[in-house]
This record gives sequence, structure tokens and C-alpha cells, in this order.
Amino acid sequence: MKLFAISDLHLSSDPEKKMDHFGEQWINHASKIYDNWKRIVGEDDVVLISGDICWAKKLSEGVKELELISDLPGEKVFVKGNHDFWWESINKVRSQNLPRMHFIQNNAIVLGDFAITGTRLWDYEFIKWPCVFIGREDQIPAPKTINEEWLEKIRKRELNRLKSGLKALPDNKYKIAMVHYPPIDENGKNNQLTDLMTKYGVDLCVFGHIHSAQGSPIGADCTIGKTRYKLTTCDWLDFTPICLK
Repeated sequence: MKLFAISDLHLSSDPEKKMDHFGEQWINHASKIYDNWKRIVGEDDVVLISGDICWAKKLSEGVKELELISDLPGEKVFVKGNHDFWWESINKVRSQNLPRMHFIQNNAIVLGDFAITGTRLWDYEFIKWPCVFIGREDQIPAPKTINEEWLEKIRKRELNRLKSGLKALPDNKYKIAMVHYPPIDENGKNNQLTDLMTKYGVDLCVFGHIHSAQGSPIGADCTIGKTRYKLTTCDWLDFTPICLK
């Protein structure tokens, strides 16, 4: 059983949601992902997908993309991204009973030697990246309604979800935390989120959200204590799942 990761797939069957305008590298990006996935991932492997899975607004609209992922090799593990509006509730998502698809929220799962938990997280002022964010205008609520009280409520909720999952990880497994928003800045500096990973003995933390990162940011692949931090957005990985263990 090998461990792979790739995130921010931004899949859509809607021709209005093509990703081509973000650069030539995004032309036919879904086909690139599927072809590379089938080429290197085995049926017994695990693939971590840290959010922004598809552009659908409702679960009923996103099932087609989810079924395409389900048909790919391996066990797939997901956390929610900021564009996954189709993720209406964890119970509704799980009720689809898609084969070999595992959706994490306030829990942890064990697959072979891997113990996995995670959550979406949110923006933190101490985490900065020189990058392009895709489709931020689609975020809800609209910017004019965002205030510090609302932001702190979201941050607290996501932090509590992460803590709950980390506490549930068994000590005799390779511990993995999946988050959508980066828990670390471009320079790989320690912060309260990395302190939490260290406290609970996380071996690997994968994250997404960051597109078109400039240069070679340390935070894209670094280690603090025993925890390795790895950026896994599909364009960063040339639309190819990366083998991490």
C-alpha cells in the first residue's frame, strides 16, 4: 500500500467552468489528472485529496465528478475545500455510498498503516504566500459581509475540528493530517498550527489552496520536528499524484 496525494482538482462538466483561463497548463487538466492517476496509482494504494474537488454548487450536481474519482484506482480520502459548496453536510455526502471514497470531518480513519484526519482550516494573518488564488470571488459570504467576528468564528470551528481529529489518531500508525488552507507560510516558519501538529505527533501534513506559487517556497515541502509539510495542488504537481510513502 503506497500513499499518494493531489488536491484542488477543480473538476467540472460545465463548459463555463473550464480552467484554461488560468494558464495553458490547465488546458484539458482533468484528462491529465485521470491519465496520470491511472498510470501510477494501484488498487491497494491510498490517495489524499485536500479539497476543492469540483465546482458544483449542489451535491446532486457534483455526483458525476465524484463518481469519476470513485472509478479511479485506490482508496480516496477527502477534506472540504473553500470551493466545495456541493459538500452540503457530511451526512449527505456519505449517504451517496460511493465505493472507496472516505470523507473526513470531525473524525479519523485508518487505512492499513495510515491513520488520517483533517479539516478545511481557513485564512490566518500569519500565513502568507506569493501566489494566485483561484476563483476567490466565488467565496461565500461575499466580501462585503465578511467581518472579523465571522472570521474568528470560522477559524475557531476549524481549529476545534482539527484538534478533535488529531486526538482520535492512534499512536501505532503513520499519522496524517489533511488540510485545505496552508498551515504553514512560504518560509516554513513554526506557528500555532505547526505546534499543534507537533503536539499530536503528526508525521505528514498535506495541504492545497495555493496555486502558481512563485519560485521555490520552503513551505511547499519542509519538515518541522517530525512533521513533513507538503503542498499538493494539482498544478504544483504537474497534474500528477505524488507518492509520499
